[in-house]
Amino acid sequence: MPEEKVKGALLISLARVIRSRNDLDWLGKTDLTEEDLKLINKGILASIWYNCELMNRMGIAVWKLVGNSTPEGAFIFGYGAVAEDLMKIYASKFTKGVPEKILARFASMYHGTFYTQAQSEFQPFGKGGVDKIFHPEGIPVQPCYIPLLKGFFTKVIEENGGKNVRIKCEEENLVDKQKLDSLTFEISWE
Repeated sequence: MPEEKVKGALLISLARVIRSRNDLDWLGKTDLTEEDLKLINKGILASIWYNCELMNRMGIAVWKLVGNSTPEGAFIFGYGAVAEDLMKIYASKFTKGVPEKILARFASMYHGTFYTQAQSEFQPFGKGGVDKIFHPEGIPVQPCYIPLLKGFFTKVIEENGGKNVRIKCEEENLVDKQKLDSLTFEISWE
């Protein structure tokens, strides 16, 4: 099976944090390499495919050094920087819609727009739905991916008229216990 690739649009927020925090020891306290930092400083392009392992190293580095390895830090990053960047880059997909359609668009973009192999399927129900995500090589940036996505989902739902967003992920308690290749998010709002 070919190696999983990720679109640069998902790396831009991470790269911006790494470049802006040159006071942190990215090489000494994370798995980022000198080559990674050269690439990040040169500039990540939204439309280019990158190795998913780069995303893993960048994501874990930012989560550890800036987010203090907490779910709250990942949620805030997803709600803020990631949502803001993706709503700018893909404005027609994530703005000016109803939450159900926005989440369905996200799912349809997951394979082919964001990742080369991963899949996502959104099944709506009332004011909510279930989003199932599958990564054959394992969930990227596993320790912080669930709260990051919860933050992103919350922000795009709120931006499109949803209130009191509630999100549960069945696999959340397994993140520290085993490698995951799928996630199921139960999402609802008023």
